[in-house]
Amino acid sequence: MEEVNDFMNWYENKQSSTGMAFYAINKHANNKGPFTSRKDYEIFDKILTFEVSEHTVVYRKKPTRQAHPWWVILCML
Repeated sequence: MEEVNDFMNWYENKQSSTGMAFYAINKHANNKGPFTSRKDYEIFDKILTFEVSEHTVVYRKKPTRQAHPWWVILCML
């Protein structure tokens, strides 16, 4: 949830005309391929709406990757 809070703080600050014009979202467990890391960069003035969905992760087997119990969905221009 820390990254969601960071995003919300960035968004609020950018509305007040402070901060960077973009925000990087780390893909974490969605890092498919031979990459060491992947990020999506969101541009402030292209965001129409965003949604934060929180859920509980239940494992039946030992996880091989860390799961994140939230997602931020952005609607862009």
